[in-house]
Amino acid sequence: LIALTSRHPPTVDPGATVVPISLFGAGRVAIAGLQANESVVVSEGSPISLPSGGRILMTARDVDVGSAITAPSGAITIAARTSFAQGVPTSSVRVREGVALDVAGLWINDVLDARDRRALSPLYTIGGAVRVTSQPGSIVFGRQSSIDVSGGAHLRADGSLRAAEAGGVTVGVTSLDQDAPATLDLRASLSGVAISDGGSLSITASAVCISAGACSTVGLD
Repeated sequence: LIALTSRHPPTVDPGATVVPISLFGAGRVAIAGLQANESVVVSEGSPISLPSGGRILMTARDVDVGSAITAPSGAITIAARTSFAQGVPTSSVRVREGVALDVAGLWINDVLDARDRRALSPLYTIGGAVRVTSQPGSIVFGRQSSIDVSGGAHLRADGSLRAAEAGGVTVGVTSLDQDAPATLDLRASLSGVAISDGGSLSITASAVCISAGACSTVGLD
C-alpha cells in the first residue's frame, strides 16, 4: 500500500508507505511513478499539485483517488492491473465524488508580465493527457468528478495570440469473463475545449451506452 496524504500523523494502514504531498509543487518533484502490488491511495483532503509539464503514474491492483490532481500541460496516468498470482483476478480504479483530474494548458499573457515587470511565464499551453485503465477490472468516477485537458493560449507582447490545442482522455476497462463484463461508470464531466483544435476521447469497454436517460431503456444496464 502506498498512501499520498497531507495528514500528520497519517491515518492509514501502519504498514503503508506514506508519501507526503508536500514533495510536489513548484521547484519540487515534477515526475513521479508510484507502483504497488496492492493499493495506491490519494487521501481525501490531500490535493496533489505538480509543476507545469509534470507527470504522475500510479499503478496497483486498486487505485483510490480521493483528492484532486493538477498538472498543467502534464500527464496523469492511473493503471489498475493484477495477476492471478495475487489471488485476486480483478482490479479497480475509484475516483471519488467531486475530484478533479486537471491537465489543462495555461493562459499566458506577456503583456501583463511585461507591465508588472515579471519574468515571462513558461509556455505550458497545450492540453495534457489523462489515461485511466483497469485490466481486468472496473473504473468508477464519482458524481461531480471531472477531467480537464483543455488547451490554453499565449498572448505575445506584440498583441498577437497563439492558441494551443487541447489534449486527450483515454479510459478503458477489460474483462476476462464474458458473462461478467467489466464496469465503467464515467460520471465525470469531461472538458477538452480550445481556441484551435479540441481534445480527443477514447473509451474501451465491453459495451458503451450514450444516452440522455437510463441505459436500461436502450437494452444496456
